Amino acid sequence: MNILQIGGLLLLTVPCAVVDFRTRKLPPVWITGLALAGILFCGGQIGWHHLGINSLVAMCFLVISLITHGAIGIGDALLIGACGCFMTWASMLEMLLLALIFAAGVSATVLIAGRGNRKTAIPFAPCLLLAAAFQICAGWLG
Repeated sequence: MNILQIGGLLLLTVPCAVVDFRTRKLPPVWITGLALAGILFCGGQIGWHHLGINSLVAMCFLVISLITHGAIGIGDALLIGACGCFMTWASMLEMLLLALIFAAGVSATVLIAGRGNRKTAIPFAPCLLLAAAFQICAGWLG
């Protein structure tokens, strides 16, 4: 990915993170745009088989969302798939681990600050997009 592609990615992801933080809903049009951008910019570079594996991982999260009645939102599951269009399956698993670590940090901060309890819902998309940015930049830099 070059710097223009990363800039375009940021133009798509920052609004998604802000909207999810404010409303807890992700616009499907933006997620679709993110996925299409990933396929156009990176599909041939990372290999089409990675896109297939990443799609299966996203479908697993979609099933988890349906089983848990939204503990992980459907938009989050779709966003996992869209972010997976930019990276290999190994990078996607690393992204998910980073996102969970970021979410745990946000949760701990909320608890320590006394702004909520253990049942307080936090938006996952900003954590996911921050982790995706780290993974994409790590792949771009080295």
